Amino acid sequence: MFTCCQGHTEGKVRPVYALVTSRSLYLLERQQGKKKFSKTAAITFSDIDFVSVSEHAMYCKILYLLNICI
Repeated sequence: MFTCCQGHTEGKVRPVYALVTSRSLYLLERQQGKKKFSKTAAITFSDIDFVSVSEHAMYCKILYLLNICI
């Protein structure tokens, strides 16, 4: 699991956790209560069209399915 931030361009930065399994990439957000995380997105590797990582891994852009960008 990797700790990331989302919402830089909107000015609403919030932590997001990226969980990589053998089949999918999951984006999770921390929440209160019994469940520590809630699933924001689940993307299978076969649905990913393009991955771009910036210099020094400052950001990562993932295009999947209908060119939806996260």
